[in-house]
Parts: sequence; structure tokens; C-alpha cells
Amino acid sequence: MNKEPKPSVTSFQYLTVISGVLFANGIMSLPRVVASDAGRSAWLVVLAVGLVMSGITLLADKLASEFPSQDAAEWPKLLLGPILGRVWMSVYGLRAIALCLLTAQLYAGNLSLRLLHETPTYVFAIIILTLSLMAVLARIPGFTRYSEAAFFLSMPLILFVVIPFTKGNSVHLLPLIGDKPAEDLFKGALAASYSYSGFDFLWFVYPYLQHKASSKLWASGAVLLATGVYTFVTATAVMFFGIEKLNIIFLPTLSILSGIEVVFFERIDSLMMFVWLSTIVTTAASQLYTATRLTQGMSSRLSFAKTAALLSGLLLIMAINDIPIRQAVAFSDMFGVFDLSFIISSLLLFLFLASLRKGKGGTSPEK
Repeated sequence: MNKEPKPSVTSFQYLTVISGVLFANGIMSLPRVVASDAGRSAWLVVLAVGLVMSGITLLADKLASEFPSQDAAEWPKLLLGPILGRVWMSVYGLRAIALCLLTAQLYAGNLSLRLLHETPTYVFAIIILTLSLMAVLARIPGFTRYSEAAFFLSMPLILFVVIPFTKGNSVHLLPLIGDKPAEDLFKGALAASYSYSGFDFLWFVYPYLQHKASSKLWASGAVLLATGVYTFVTATAVMFFGIEKLNIIFLPTLSILSGIEVVFFERIDSLMMFVWLSTIVTTAASQLYTATRLTQGMSSRLSFAKTAALLSGLLLIMAINDIPIRQAVAFSDMFGVFDLSFIISSLLLFLFLASLRKGKGGTSPEK
């Protein structure tokens, strides 16, 4: 950044952008992946992982607070040096590009598979990437306003679909303690990691935050909110569709519920798919923004808009090659473990280096 960012992001927008980045991929994959390992205890695994991730998000916010006017495209060079800093940013940027493309491919594949069978998958992927570019070009102030609107668009529908199903049926959510060995529960926890990919985007939003003193509360609250939604959705899926039916890609179609009018739930199912587009764009755009800023961080002469357009063009070219949906899902499971390992190890390393730098200089690391 050539000049100090103007604080323009409210605390609530900070919450919606962090939680919005998490929602898209989690709702699509979490019930199926976790329940395949954890069984009826899946919702407890999801809840436990979310609580751990909330604590990790607090550490991520603490790291961002060490550099209140700089984002993750700038302070790595201060902590690692110009060469190692650029190497780390290159890996981080490639990870962001992969997550952006994977998000678009997963949603496009599900939309084509479930609703629009005759339309090629890459058409939907291109639409998502184009909308993501438009959101990125609005910069952080405009992007956070979009994420706030997407939050208010998607959350009521999620609650409308999930809460009535759980009412009066909580007895079915009792976990079967001991029905799964500890190693299977651990596998389920690892499978849930992909659903929390992207919380580190707060490193790019923090410099624009108006009230930084309360940032930790809102950052951890965003992950706890996502955890609550994940837990509700996983419990509902396990309760009504059974473990054996969770191998269906995406949320099992609501029309299989017995005693319910099929036409009504087909409409809700279709509506959910299209409303979910808003959160998909939030996730994809956050990763495109991340890759753009990191590319700028490696060469300050690059234009933000031109760099974003160039990266988006490369993603569009890659999206034309359709990836079978099952391969995309399998890759997302493996990617989640790598992503979480990379982000957490980087976070701990940077916190250690920042504390050393601060202790040695006696001042804020960015000074």
C-alpha cells in the first residue's frame, strides 16, 4: 500500500466478510465429509473444530494488530526479509488462486449436476469468476459492503430451511458415544478443516477497520457464527437423511423427506442453490483479492486493477477445462489439510518473529 488505508469497514462488516468467506465451501461439503468418518457424532466434531478455529482466528487477528496499517502483502517482507518474504507470498498466492478456482468449480459442478444438466460446468465457473473480479475491483470498502448484503440475503433462508427441521427432533441428535474409534473422529476433524479455509482474509481487511480495539471479539464471533451454522446444517443432514445418504455431492435434495410436499422443497432446494451464489462470490473474490495484493507486494509497480484482471483472465482459462465434480471434491478434502497446516504454521512463525522484532526494537514491528 502506498498510503495508509482509510478506515471504512465497520465491525459488523468485518464479521460478515470473515464468516462469508467460510460459509460457501463449508455448507457444500461439511455434512458428507465429516459424517463419513464421525458418524452421528459428526455435529460434535464440527462444534469442537469450530471452537479451536475460533481461538486460532484470535491469534490471526493479533498478528494483524501488530501491523495496523499494513496487510499481508507487506509485513512478511519485514519479518522474513525481502527474498524469503517474496517466496512465502508466492506460495500463499498460489494457494489463494487454487482456492478461488476450486470454489468456482465446486459450485459450478453442483449447479450443473443438480439443476441445469445441459449447461457446461465451465459456464457457471466463468460467471462466478467474473462476478468475483467485479467485487475485487470495488476494493475492500466496496467488497465488505457486498459481503454484508450477501450475509443478509443468505442467512434468513438458511435458518428458514434448517431450524424447522430440527424442532422437536433433537433426540435424534444424541451422539453415539463409543460407536466410532478416536482415530475416525480425528479424521472427521481433519475433513472439517477445508470448511474453515479463508479466515486469514482478515489480514487484508484489518487495516481498513474503523474500531480496531474490538476486532478480536468480532473476528472470533465470525468463526463462532460459521460454527453454529455448520453444526445446525450437519445435524440436520444426519438427522433427516441418514449417514448412508450423505455420500451425495452437496446437501442431499430436500425432496426426499417423507411426508413433505415434493414441489415445495424442490423450489426451496433450487432457491438455495442460487442464493448461495452470493456467498460463493464472497469466497472466490476474497481469494482473488488475496492473490492480487500478494502479486502487488512482490512488485509495487503493478497496478491493482490490471493485476486483478490478469489473474482473473488466467483463472477463466483454467476454468474452461472442466474438472469432474468428484475429483474436485476429493481434491478439496486434501487441500483443506494443506491449507490449514500452511496458515497455522505461518501464523505461529510470524507471531514469534513479530514478538522478537518488537522486543528487540521496543516499538511496534512496523515502525
